[in-house]
Amino acid sequence: MKPLSVVYGCFFTCFGVYTLDRISKNLVFQDSALAPSRSFIWGVITHIHHRNLGIAFDIPLPSWLILSLSIIALGLISYGIFRALKRRSILEGILLGALLGGSLGNFMDRFTLGYVRDWILLFNRSVINLADIFILIGLVGYLWTQYTEIHKEEAKIGEKLLGHEV
Repeated sequence: MKPLSVVYGCFFTCFGVYTLDRISKNLVFQDSALAPSRSFIWGVITHIHHRNLGIAFDIPLPSWLILSLSIIALGLISYGIFRALKRRSILEGILLGALLGGSLGNFMDRFTLGYVRDWILLFNRSVINLADIFILIGLVGYLWTQYTEIHKEEAKIGEKLLGHEV
């Protein structure tokens, strides 16, 4: 795989996720007054307006700490992108692009508004947005690629130690 393909995959995924997140939040929150909630899929998903002042699951932390942790997370994602580029892994580039796009979407909310706009209530318990969904997909997918890569390396080491292919 060409390194440029990794860059394109990461960039276009990041741009697409970020744009989709911003558009969805702007459409949902365009009314200044809180809209009445609406349920979808037999009440499993409900549309509401929620201002998330904390981190995941509304855990309260000071704003300066949340922004600092966000910047550190963006740095770690950037490092992962550099590694994906070095390894020429387009899948990792795309997954990290989803993670970066979602992280940037929530970061921009927090930086400009002081909170994150969440609007998808799941099971009457947790309120999320599209950025959160893409963060989860990107993170789980990326961790899975790292897990499988480690096991491939272990298999290669085992083959060398045994002197033959397993």
